[in-house]
Amino acid sequence: MRKIAIFHLSVKIIGRSSGRSAIGAAAYRSGERLLNEQDNKIHDYTIRRGAVAAAAYRAGERIDEHDFIYRKEIVYSEIMLPSHAPKVYYDRSTLWNSVQEMDNARNARLSREVVVALPNELDEDERVKLVQDYVQRNFVDKGMCADFSIHAGHIHDKKDEVYPFQDLTIRKENPHAHIMLTVRPINKDGTWGEKSRKEYILDRNGNREKTAKGNWKCRKIDLTDWDKTETLMKWREDWARICNEKFKEKGLDERISHLSLKEQGIDREPTKHMGHNAWNKEKKGFKTKIGNENREIYRKNMPEKTAEYMHGLKEKYFNLHMETSAIKAQSKPLEREIFTLKLTAEEIAEQADNIKNTKKQLDELNAQRQEMGFWTSKKDINNEIQKVENSHEQAVAFFEQKYNLSPEKATAEMARLERKTADNMRVYEQLQSKLEPLKQQENDIKFEYQKQKILADISHDKQKIDARLDELEKQSRPPKFLPQYVIEQAKNQQVLDRISDRNLELIFKELSPEKQKALIKMQEDKREIARFHGHGRGW
Repeated sequence: MRKIAIFHLSVKIIGRSSGRSAIGAAAYRSGERLLNEQDNKIHDYTIRRGAVAAAAYRAGERIDEHDFIYRKEIVYSEIMLPSHAPKVYYDRSTLWNSVQEMDNARNARLSREVVVALPNELDEDERVKLVQDYVQRNFVDKGMCADFSIHAGHIHDKKDEVYPFQDLTIRKENPHAHIMLTVRPINKDGTWGEKSRKEYILDRNGNREKTAKGNWKCRKIDLTDWDKTETLMKWREDWARICNEKFKEKGLDERISHLSLKEQGIDREPTKHMGHNAWNKEKKGFKTKIGNENREIYRKNMPEKTAEYMHGLKEKYFNLHMETSAIKAQSKPLEREIFTLKLTAEEIAEQADNIKNTKKQLDELNAQRQEMGFWTSKKDINNEIQKVENSHEQAVAFFEQKYNLSPEKATAEMARLERKTADNMRVYEQLQSKLEPLKQQENDIKFEYQKQKILADISHDKQKIDARLDELEKQSRPPKFLPQYVIEQAKNQQVLDRISDRNLELIFKELSPEKQKALIKMQEDKREIARFHGHGRGW
């Protein structure tokens, strides 16, 4: 299935807020009790993450008391420094502890974080090189220390796929990079530079002015342009540019753009960003204000045709999915039991062999003792025999306690486990044989639904169809449905709405010549826009 390129670049500040420390913020994020070495206090939680905790979290390393080593989705991490920066800053803990020591004010800004979505069209090595080039040109060359980590992205399970206006493939595979940057420049001598300076306001005679309270009037002058909107726009533009250059180099048609839909001249209302609180509520089946707004935007933006037919296809797909889900639910316990049975049989065989070997070793030692002369000292061999006897007895006791049978019955037990495994395999294969035709029916319905979706895109009845589909949706809902029903229905809608390259090719062959021409024209228009279009999902 084709993976569609999208544009995402966001910038935020990681800083101390309301007197809370970086260590306390890490405790809140990780749910741990962490020690803050600056004040020797134990923090159970706080509401924000500071530079040290954030760096540990992004890179999956342990820094001081922050342990994020087991975040397995982290693909790659690297620290990049200006040529004149101290080499000790290649150590992540040293770098960010130095930042916190330098900026210890209660409202200090500790780090600027840039998050970019990485193209699915590139492989892992290409993504790393892309980020390295971008970070070097835009940040390190400007005097910033950069600590970036590439994440494979959260892989959503079935309960996560609940939002119908989200693209299924993108939600399922979302590689991205967290780029943490220092907010202070590095001086040529390797010391931290100033972020800003104070400038006094002078009157027309060149004298300093006072406020009504008698204080000197002054203003803050930034010593870098890193906080300016123009700089942010340059960062966004350059990210789009290097991605598009890579697409062109690989012969891909995909293009992304840093511009908004309005700036690109696209007459489509963008959806609104959801915070994690709203997203978590939606996952559980609860409707939120921003979720309802996005669903309304989605309905306006997605034209459909023959509403009743499409709605019927969706209902059939949903019912089939319930049936296949039931079979899968039956299969999973069997899979687990088969795995457990095989593992237990292997463990019994291994433990039985160990017991047999220790018994053989004990018999050999006793035979050696019998062959020794009457006057020969037997102290050493007696000690050795005692050790082996203890080991043998412990192994037998452990075996009997764990498996509730004697070692002599191990062979019979393994044969019983193998028979049970074979029986479970037969039942499992029967379930799989039922599953395959149902999955084929699901694919057929999905193909037909996607064909109707394309027909809707080139029709003139978009609003009428949309209104009718909305009515049908309300009528078909059970009076009291469980959140799981909503979750499964929304997940199925995502699957139906996603059109692959293969399906598009097959659908095109089934269209009449006029509709083929209309589709070609629509695709040409979209491709022309897509050269500067970062938000369109396309096909």
